[in-house]
Amino acid sequence: MANRVARGLTQAESSIAWLQRALIIIVSLSLALLMVVQIILRYGLEEPFLGIEETSVLLGLWFYFLGAAYVTREEAHIRGGVAGLVLKNPKTLAVVRLTGTLLCIAATVMFTYYAYKYAAFTMKIGRNSSYLEWPTILWVASMLFGFIFMVFYFVLDAYRQSRALAALADR
Repeated sequence: MANRVARGLTQAESSIAWLQRALIIIVSLSLALLMVVQIILRYGLEEPFLGIEETSVLLGLWFYFLGAAYVTREEAHIRGGVAGLVLKNPKTLAVVRLTGTLLCIAATVMFTYYAYKYAAFTMKIGRNSSYLEWPTILWVASMLFGFIFMVFYFVLDAYRQSRALAALADR
């Protein structure tokens, strides 16, 4: 039973990662297309459309926070490698890395909390974008989504690291 649940969770996480990759590709291509259209409108036709400016910021934020969550999943974010050079004991190194991941969880949870507070504030006042009059929660949701998934992936990483540390302790 536990094995089926673990398999199901792994498949769900893989599906979420696939969706993130697809959204990153769609958002980046849309952003590139918008820039080309804006250049044609502004310099070719001399009729710029300011809505593209707002939309490009929206897509840029989604690109950034989707990417941040995906990079966290892949553990491709920038890490200092000094601990690996200085610490020769694998158990000590595992403890240091787990501690770093737990600190990342704490920081990201704090960022998520403030993103949530800002999202709630934005929803409460009903703020809209200046030109297109779109609800600004569309912009804020990118931040909230990114932080929630970063926390999720950091927790998964901490779980894996704690299991690896337990295996080292059993030796």
